[in-house]
Amino acid sequence: MPGTAATVSSGQSTATFYFKNNTAQTVTLASDIAGYSQSTQVVTVNPATPTVLALAGVTSVTAGVCSATAYTVTTKDALGNVSTVGGNTSITLAGAQAGSFYGTAGCGAGTVTAATVLNGQSTATFYFKNNTAQAVTLTSDTGGYSQATQAVPVNATTPTVLALAGVTPVTAGVCSATAYTVTTKDSFGNISAVGGNTAITLTGA
Repeated sequence: MPGTAATVSSGQSTATFYFKNNTAQTVTLASDIAGYSQSTQVVTVNPATPTVLALAGVTSVTAGVCSATAYTVTTKDALGNVSTVGGNTSITLAGAQAGSFYGTAGCGAGTVTAATVLNGQSTATFYFKNNTAQAVTLTSDTGGYSQATQAVPVNATTPTVLALAGVTPVTAGVCSATAYTVTTKDSFGNISAVGGNTAITLTGA
């Protein structure tokens, strides 16, 4: 049970206690009593062995645009403290759906399926791009660690394309049984809403 004092018994000269801290940090323990000079000791609390992956990065991307900043996979212990790995650790990346992962900013180099946390380090980074507007859940996973996930909606970019669809053929003198539909899409074919009322000129009748 946690306590805040230790007792030196009558006729004795020592008291003992134990210490535990769930947070990796440097603390200064102190023992004090009126009439005595205080005693202190600096104690470093080190993280435990890493067993957890944490994934962080931009929470949404635009179709056809590389993530503006890198996604970061961080190795942590079971208490949430950042903890370095003891050897190069490959992290498998998944969940991109129609998109892809890249190892460099701007998504200019080839695609990758894994990121590596180097020996003595605690992070690995990657970038993400998807031309299809859809909801994806990125995942990072490796043996012996709990998996990390992050939901990333891929939003359509600015509409620049019109798509026309409807019944064919029609009968002379008879109105088309169903409506023709003009849909605004971005350059990747994703449905993209307009920012204001937009008149579409109809010709060819």
